[in-house]
Amino acid sequence: MTTMRRIAKSAVFWLIVVTVGIYVACNSPGDFDIGLPAVLSANNSFYAQPTPSNTRINQIQIKGSSYSNAPKKSSLEFQLEHQKIRYLELRLHRTQPGVWVSEEPGAPCTRLEECLSEISTWSRQDDEHAPLFVAVGGTLAGAQTDGTALSDLADTILKVWPRNNILAPADASKLAEPPQWPLIEQAASKVLLVLDSLDATTRDAYLNGVPKEKALFFVVGEAQTNMPAAARIAYIDNPVGNENRIATLVSQGFLVRTKADEAQQLTGPSDALQARLNAALASGAQIVLSERPCPIESSSVSVGTYCMSFPQDDMSQCDALNAPEDCTQDQIE
Repeated sequence: MTTMRRIAKSAVFWLIVVTVGIYVACNSPGDFDIGLPAVLSANNSFYAQPTPSNTRINQIQIKGSSYSNAPKKSSLEFQLEHQKIRYLELRLHRTQPGVWVSEEPGAPCTRLEECLSEISTWSRQDDEHAPLFVAVGGTLAGAQTDGTALSDLADTILKVWPRNNILAPADASKLAEPPQWPLIEQAASKVLLVLDSLDATTRDAYLNGVPKEKALFFVVGEAQTNMPAAARIAYIDNPVGNENRIATLVSQGFLVRTKADEAQQLTGPSDALQARLNAALASGAQIVLSERPCPIESSSVSVGTYCMSFPQDDMSQCDALNAPEDCTQDQIE
């Protein structure tokens, strides 16, 4: 009986191999449908890939970290790998052309190239992660008055990250009415760069002066429907009382960042913290920022201390407001 079972299993195995071989021989590479089951040779294993998702990057929720008042920040690798952060803030100023340094005490990295290299190293280990957002803010010395500063910032970034690893405004050129951001698969493992500390004059000069095909950065806009693709990002810090405003912006194609908590709240009542976190998750804002994401790295924090996470401790989740009905966790990341 054992011998017969082996013969039967062998016959089935070779039948599958022959069938796949015939299919590949009869179809050119350009005709291959990525939605078909994929065949891997390792251990003679066969498995079906998840069906490609129709979910777009503005239809999921990701976690962001702020750490504005923390005396020492967790490393970027810890934030990305363990806290599952997909939105990072870097506060920089330029000391001289090509030299951008952190202006935060206790920052996890001191120079821009160091920060980007650490993020890039982590990203290369997982080429299917949800898109990362890196918000560049701070003084940005010279950027307010010197039009060359932002070009210098872009050149510094491109020394570490190739252009094809960056999701720039030109790649979101389909933003129109109705807005349409790229699909998750199209944006997987890419980085969106956001300038969030520009005054209105410098922001508008950047939007109007830099050719669209060369623009590297998105900017935080004024939450108006006439904003171009590069400015379809809005910050609404408090989700409580702003539910309708956030919902309207999301419906207009904006990526909205809100805050699950504030630094001064962390020592307050836990029920108030939880209420605001619940409001942030239900708001539909795609980026939920926290001063204390889980897990907490410091051993000095007592058990039971508040920290922010998604309900299933996922690194990202389908957006509560506008995700398609077929959005599932395994299709996001």
